[in-house]
Amino acid sequence: HMVLRRDGTLKVWGAEAESISDQVEGLTDVTAIASDRWFSVVLTGRGRVHLLGDYLQDYLENPEMIASIEDAVAVAIGDSHILVLHADGTLMGWGKTEFLMTWGMSFRLRRALITIW
Repeated sequence: HMVLRRDGTLKVWGAEAESISDQVEGLTDVTAIASDRWFSVVLTGRGRVHLLGDYLQDYLENPEMIASIEDAVAVAIGDSHILVLHADGTLMGWGKTEFLMTWGMSFRLRRALITIW
């Protein structure tokens, strides 16, 4: 379990706490979190995206690519995918299909209402 505190830090507890507590320590200026049962995505006020969890390699071929983002404004997560909205309107996604194939996509949004569920 994870919660975002008012001061921009994270509190973790439960079964995952031991495995990600060292990843959470030192994270400040957090503005948003998205989690599923396998991993979590954390967004900071500086537009950085941090990935937390033990199962990232199972769902993403290159988690370093996501961790290098510096202009994100929103993050979302699904059962086996991650979406990142960039400041310029580009939406990028990574994940795995039901056939265990990894995928990536990117497209530019213009004056669109985005609903992610």
